[in-house]
Amino acid sequence: MGFRLKDKGIQQVRRKAREDFDKGAVRRAFQAAMTRLYCQDNPRIAERTFGWSRDAVQKGLTESDTGDTIADQERTGRPSYFQRLPHLQEDIRSLVETRTVETRMTANAVPEALVREKGYKEAELPAESTMRALLNKMGYRRGKKIEPQ
Repeated sequence: MGFRLKDKGIQQVRRKAREDFDKGAVRRAFQAAMTRLYCQDNPRIAERTFGWSRDAVQKGLTESDTGDTIADQERTGRPSYFQRLPHLQEDIRSLVETRTVETRMTANAVPEALVREKGYKEAELPAESTMRALLNKMGYRRGKKIEPQ
């Protein structure tokens, strides 16, 4: 028989699951432990009490029982530009880092330079906003001008 939690305890368990555990097997193990402790091993009660997906809780309980980790589903959807164009990241890096501070590039100028200097087709390259996001993800300074950090 599990213990009863007050609202404050429920909020603490939710926060702990959200902040301290990555998604995947580690979070599911925590959810399974809390379900066993507070919800009588019942994923539906855990769903109502903590707001967790009962499928994820059930998966965590199964992993806990068997001792085996169940593989997560592969990511679906559109592949990233770095997956579709494997050399894009190193080409961008070589273009941006060869520029001096005086000749910084804008996120709009990077695709133009890739077409001109690296032989990419304009249709296969991302739009300016996506290019800006890719450059930020690669560690280049946010703003109008791109420069290595």
